[in-house]
Amino acid sequence: ASLAWTDPRRVAAWAARPVLSGISAVALLLVGAYLTVNVNINLVRADSYFKIGQGADARQDWGTALVFYEKALDLAPKQDYYLLFLGRALLESARYVQDPVQQRAVLDRAEDVLKRAQKLNPLNTDHSANLARFYGAKASFLTDPAERRIALLQALEAYQTATRLSPNSAQLWNEMANVYAQLGEKEKARETFEHSLALDPDYYETYLRLAQLELEAGRWEAAYEWYRQAAERRPNDPRAYSGMAYALAEMGRLEEAIRMNEKVLSLRPNDFSALQNLALLYQQLGDIEQALAYAKRALAAAPESKRPAIQSLIDQLEQQLP
Repeated sequence: ASLAWTDPRRVAAWAARPVLSGISAVALLLVGAYLTVNVNINLVRADSYFKIGQGADARQDWGTALVFYEKALDLAPKQDYYLLFLGRALLESARYVQDPVQQRAVLDRAEDVLKRAQKLNPLNTDHSANLARFYGAKASFLTDPAERRIALLQALEAYQTATRLSPNSAQLWNEMANVYAQLGEKEKARETFEHSLALDPDYYETYLRLAQLELEAGRWEAAYEWYRQAAERRPNDPRAYSGMAYALAEMGRLEEAIRMNEKVLSLRPNDFSALQNLALLYQQLGDIEQALAYAKRALAAAPESKRPAIQSLIDQLEQQLP
């Protein structure tokens, strides 16, 4: 309007009328204000709410996280990323709900939220993967075997979608293999883990999971070999040495098992499992003094729930002293 007032060029008839030009200016101003609020300011507000929710999420304060994720979605309802985090917070909060009916309601809402996120952005692998993880977690809540199996099959279907979208993700193939294992399809789980290993031969977790699968099958030598290969790739991680120690003990190679447990202690000096295992291994070898020394160290490192069993072992060893 200001420019038109001083511009000597001829203007359209409607613009020459002060009333119409004033109305058009007000209308444009209102449209501009609306766009500024809805396209700019509300998105900034939504992101601020989301970040507050993430802070609560990091503290595992799920109630607060849910409030702010909801506020963010009120302002940006089509932001699939917000839905993803809301679904996760709902799933985590369900772990603390004691009433089965209320817990089922929270789980149903989490499922609905994650499906909405997937529908908004179906080509985003994260949404299919998180839906798969949701069903896997839901299965752990269920006590009825038939319902649990249905949840695991739903997880498997979602993982199949996720691996089609991101076929080179070793982590996703590993997670899918875990579902096969929970369904009792051990050979399919092994094949899937091995496919993951072919994709990424240096992915440490795959070796640990293959070793665990062999332990569950009682194949001690195969388990030991997978743990050994894991240790080669990450020599400062005690999990591989702990697994090797377990497999060696099951094979009756007690002195080698002792050395592996000592390796665990060199990396994690107060590791309760290694201290307990050393006490039991030395007891089997007849070295009661060493067994008692490790049992006392284990008692000092034991979680509260394990202390009675360790104290009972100490009492037993003291009776065996000459």
